[in-house]
Amino acid sequence: MRRTALALIALLSCLPLLAGGNLFRWRDADGKLHIGDNLPAEAIQRGYDIIDDRGRVIKHIDPPPTPEELQKRREAQRRAELERQRRAAQAERDRALLLTYGSVAEIERARDERLNLIKSQIRVNRDRLQQLEKELAQLQQNAKRNFLDRKREVPPLLADRIERKQAEIKATRERMQRFEQAHARIEQRFEKDIRRFRELEAARVEIRQGSREGLRVREDDLR
Repeated sequence: MRRTALALIALLSCLPLLAGGNLFRWRDADGKLHIGDNLPAEAIQRGYDIIDDRGRVIKHIDPPPTPEELQKRREAQRRAELERQRRAAQAERDRALLLTYGSVAEIERARDERLNLIKSQIRVNRDRLQQLEKELAQLQQNAKRNFLDRKREVPPLLADRIERKQAEIKATRERMQRFEQAHARIEQRFEKDIRRFRELEAARVEIRQGSREGLRVREDDLR
């Protein structure tokens, strides 16, 4: 139904051409050539030519696309739009990069400042973790020596302190892991920025060199 509708639209768009006495030319399923002023449904589905009275092609009408072809077109359009968006986003990132930094050295300084902050947080949490593990070991040793080894039940207060210390150790480890992951992400992001900055700088150098070459050529032409 959709293919037929598309074909009818194409046919209606050709009506002005037929007003001057032009004809249709098409081939049937057996490959036999037909020419006439009436266009059968088969010709619409297979594609045809509009010709003048001398047999010259005025316009060729392709067969309407199949559902599969329409789907492929939509997919191609979707991919093209995604690529356009990607290029636009990259251009915006490039612009921000060049506005933010004037050299690779500036990017490296910004990177080192960020990484040093993260490293300091990692050190703080590592020191805290060592202290917590030491405190937990003392609590567990107390529970073992004074209660478990004597077949006595660990007092609720001591058991609660051990449990809370274990929870704090777990939270500190997770926090330190997040800082380590952030350190890796920041390092990778800045390395990517440095590579891209160098690419953009190289491109600008090529453009400037090309402009100078073009200027020299024009000056030579004027001599």
